[in-house]
Amino acid sequence: TGEASPGYLPYPSVVKDVYRIMKQQLDHQLPKIIMVAREPLDRMYSSYRYNYVHPTVEYLQNGHINGILGNQPEEYYQKYLFSLEDFVRAELKQLKACLSLPKKTKQDDNGGGNDDDFGFGARLSYEKWRKQPQFYNALHQRYTAITNGGNATNSSLPPPLVDLDGVCYGKRVNRTVFRKQWAELQTENPTKVILDKNLHLQQAMIGRSLYTFPLEWWYLLFNPSDILFVCTEELSNPDTLHELALQLGLPSYNFSEVIAEGAYNVGGHRGYDKATSWEELITEEEGQENLTVKSSSSMKASSTVAPTEVSTTNGIPISEDLYNEVKEFVEPFNERLFALTGKRCNW
Repeated sequence: TGEASPGYLPYPSVVKDVYRIMKQQLDHQLPKIIMVAREPLDRMYSSYRYNYVHPTVEYLQNGHINGILGNQPEEYYQKYLFSLEDFVRAELKQLKACLSLPKKTKQDDNGGGNDDDFGFGARLSYEKWRKQPQFYNALHQRYTAITNGGNATNSSLPPPLVDLDGVCYGKRVNRTVFRKQWAELQTENPTKVILDKNLHLQQAMIGRSLYTFPLEWWYLLFNPSDILFVCTEELSNPDTLHELALQLGLPSYNFSEVIAEGAYNVGGHRGYDKATSWEELITEEEGQENLTVKSSSSMKASSTVAPTEVSTTNGIPISEDLYNEVKEFVEPFNERLFALTGKRCNW
């Protein structure tokens, strides 16, 4: 038997509980874990569409907000939505403050190392989880290696553990501002809407694409041989599916014909009884991109933080400078992920 949910991944409490419960239930046998990861910026854009645009438009169409007409075409509601650029700029600033690490300078032969040199994420994670015996040793060693004069580039230990979802975003600021990173957006754009639900998904469009942070907690307690990391783009390769089957102890199977038929349970196509062809999926994806780009474009003139020029970079509706900034920010965390898993994706 098995269970699938990416919602489990980001939380150290789940790592601890799964480890404890499964050892008790399975006589010290631990489960096999498969982690499938999409290209980070593509996942970020997908999160914007599916966790913000789609549910917000549906909510508005149902007439749940006073002063906004219900039952209107999707295009009518674009003026009430924040753009992807808005969300990404706000979150990127928050994550840089949370995740930055000290760097050695010529003036500092000891490598640096005080609380002002690096983000608050490492300190808050250490304080939050150090009393848990399963995590204490790794937390203490990695955190003190930085605070006692280590740095991100020359320490023999991995960087500090960070409970990204648990400490980087904070809590509600007040009744109308749901997160610190959105304070300027929500205060200066009172007619635009962020729903007060699923905030954990809306706040972390970039953060949940930084796969190394949650996986590092899983690797602390589980045997690396029981964790299989797969790049999404590999799933159309029969050899990858064969590897997955072996990892789960399933009998050998020729997946070529299944892959040729298309994909199952994707987008608006629910269930595993019928495949959706690759051609149909491509057409639908292009349609969704056109809708979201239009949404982003229509908001540029009134946005307080987004550039006035409309741009789409590599199919993602953000300006080229922001795209490059996010790419540069994510890249070292990708490298950290590849070193952790022993697997390199084509990102």
